[in-house]
Amino acid sequence: MKTAKRDAINALVVILFCGVAYSGVLQIPVRGAAKTEADFFPKIIIGLLLFLALCLLINAIYTMVKHRADVREKTNWKALIKDNRKVMNTFLIFGAYILLLQEVGYFISSFVFLLTLYLFLMPGKKRYITAVVGSVLVTVVLFLIFQYGLSVYLPKGRLF
Repeated sequence: MKTAKRDAINALVVILFCGVAYSGVLQIPVRGAAKTEADFFPKIIIGLLLFLALCLLINAIYTMVKHRADVREKTNWKALIKDNRKVMNTFLIFGAYILLLQEVGYFISSFVFLLTLYLFLMPGKKRYITAVVGSVLVTVVLFLIFQYGLSVYLPKGRLF
């Protein structure tokens, strides 16, 4: 039952995030230069994320209804927040990335985002060289794919 409540709360947070992200995607300017615009890929990802979050929510509600006869548990919010600290911090890091994207540009913000996420999520020994090289490679490869393969222009930002 504890897992079902946690899943329901996580699903609701992800659904809320999808709403905020979709409203942000609607603000992407349409240039009319290509068949697929800059908002095409984010809309697909947000749609898939929303679908998966709804599946998780339905499953959690089904589990809670199925075990409704069990003794009602009080939700320990402190323990719930502690259990989901990585999820919440990942959303905070992603939110910071989105805010920085327009200000400092794709290269710097993506590198910082990937490096921070790697160092935060990697348990135990941190491999800093692997993190830096991986962040640079992923940033450059994604730039090449979007810029030249998909003709989607990435934000340059004010600094770079």
